[in-house]
Amino acid sequence: MQTSIEIHCSENTDSKFAGQIRLWAEEIVGSLAGEAAPKLLSIRIYRLIDELRLFFRQEKEALGVVSEGEAEFIATHEAWRGYPRIHICSEQIKDLSRIVVQGAVQHELAHAILHGTLEFYTFRYSRHLIAAGKTLGFDMQLLQQLVYLISIALKDAEVVRKLAETEFESGQIALLKHMLSDTHDEHSVWDTIRTLPSQRKMAVAIFLKVLQPIKTLIAMRNETGNCLQRLWEHSYDWLSEEERHRMMRFAANTAAGTTRPFQNWLEETALNLIVDPRL
Repeated sequence: MQTSIEIHCSENTDSKFAGQIRLWAEEIVGSLAGEAAPKLLSIRIYRLIDELRLFFRQEKEALGVVSEGEAEFIATHEAWRGYPRIHICSEQIKDLSRIVVQGAVQHELAHAILHGTLEFYTFRYSRHLIAAGKTLGFDMQLLQQLVYLISIALKDAEVVRKLAETEFESGQIALLKHMLSDTHDEHSVWDTIRTLPSQRKMAVAIFLKVLQPIKTLIAMRNETGNCLQRLWEHSYDWLSEEERHRMMRFAANTAAGTTRPFQNWLEETALNLIVDPRL
């Protein structure tokens, strides 16, 4: 099935940049043509970050979406209206290297192919999961946010695995290295909440966004995976050695679940994180 690519640009957006985005989109769609490609792929390019934030605020209000933070990524994707949409802001990426921007855009394009339906954005909450969450102080809103954060890590791992099998691996490696280049914000948060059970679990879920793809590369026997793991350990050296090892073991065990249906894998990972007393 052929995918129709639509690009929507805000006023005064650089047409050359939009053309490059279309080229990358066509390359990814062509490379992943064996997957269940969507009929429509919408790419929205914003000149200013305020335009991007306004769009997300209005869409969430209209659709009742409860997730947060999408506008802070280099590029992001969603399928809230039943088809994949990718969002890129020129202001947000103006100081980044070309290979990092390319890796981020290719990453989101792969999400659109692999995760372009509502199945990957509407989550199940079993009674068992809700009960386990309550024991650590997770109300429903906080549990929804935890599951959302874990879903990001799992979907990112799937995308990195798929692109690492193609000629687009270099962009994913560059993107992961960029994400590991500054962990100051994570460090500040960790020092504040490390003794609070539910908030600590939320932080671990955030850390998995980079760690889970790395462990997936290692599980694939990708030679770059071990180098990235050493870089991850260095970037998170403000965690204790035991904390780092526990998180790495958790991510390695989670990587073994990639053959399961996504919703099952997601719920099991969330439950395992909540009930694990070592994390």
